[in-house]
Amino acid sequence: MSWILLLAACASCFELPGEDSPDQVEDTPPIDTNLDSADTGDTGEAPLPGPCTQPHEDDENFGNDYSQPIALQLDAWACGTIDAANDVEYFTFTTLQSGWMKVDAQAELRGSSADLFTLVAFLTGDDAVTTTGRSLGSDPLTVFYAPTPGDYFVSLAESDAGYGDAYGWWMVASMTKAPVDFDLTETEPNDGREEATTLVPVEELDENGVPITPGVSVVKYYGTIGDGGDADWWIVNIPEGADLFLLDVDSFKLGAPTDIQLTLYWTDESGALDFFDEEGTDEDGSVEDPWGEYDVAKIRAQGAKDYPTRTRFDQIAVRTTNWEGSDGSMFHWYTLSLTMTDLEKTE
Repeated sequence: MSWILLLAACASCFELPGEDSPDQVEDTPPIDTNLDSADTGDTGEAPLPGPCTQPHEDDENFGNDYSQPIALQLDAWACGTIDAANDVEYFTFTTLQSGWMKVDAQAELRGSSADLFTLVAFLTGDDAVTTTGRSLGSDPLTVFYAPTPGDYFVSLAESDAGYGDAYGWWMVASMTKAPVDFDLTETEPNDGREEATTLVPVEELDENGVPITPGVSVVKYYGTIGDGGDADWWIVNIPEGADLFLLDVDSFKLGAPTDIQLTLYWTDESGALDFFDEEGTDEDGSVEDPWGEYDVAKIRAQGAKDYPTRTRFDQIAVRTTNWEGSDGSMFHWYTLSLTMTDLEKTE
């Protein structure tokens, strides 16, 4: 099995599900559009969690042997100290049902000097992930959808080789609610432009069927980068009267190790690529989660300037990829939302 390192941050951003949480359908993430702010993965301040129930005993055999990992109970905090050079702790935990999982390691949040990294892998396959630094902190946090019950492997170490009494660590594995809400789930195959999924935003209506924000239509998809080098293709049809459209990815800052890149192209009527390549940046400044607002008049004018013989500029292809271009797995999830503003309706 190939192991890859993993980093994350913003610990304790997600609540645990209640006892009445429904079982999840295998290979299909739960769809829940009624989550409150805590459930949707908002990364504001959160209280530090409970006490350690599996303390490190400074025994050289406690978790330091790859062949004898510590068996973690779900929802139970383990803790200890990086007390020697090249000190690595190894853990396993078992999920009994499919659903969203969280592996949360803390040091900075609790005043420790340790700069932790963690590796997370599914024991029955080659899926393993790494990242280096969350947009809102340095403590590793990994949130992913586990499609089947099973055993997972986690390793924890100090990224700068520091150690000593000040290098304390805390870690927990638990089930959690979905960190995001979404309308639809990506349908494979959509790995080429000829198989692209069309993004069709709709106006949000109140209980009386009246548009909540007239002239503004939204759709959000859940997608995964499931294989090394995987690409997802989407089509945006720009209607007459539209003045702006906004594309927004949420992934890395919410616990996925995915570093999504958006690439945009003009398409001709046959769907071939030929124009417009740009990567955006999220509203919070994160380069990992791209975000971009596009002026329809400007991009149409640019298309007409570059391609004077063309008469139609009403369709754009969007390609989503993992920036690293490799190591796709169940852990690499994201949501892509399209917001379209229709000037005719808003005037």
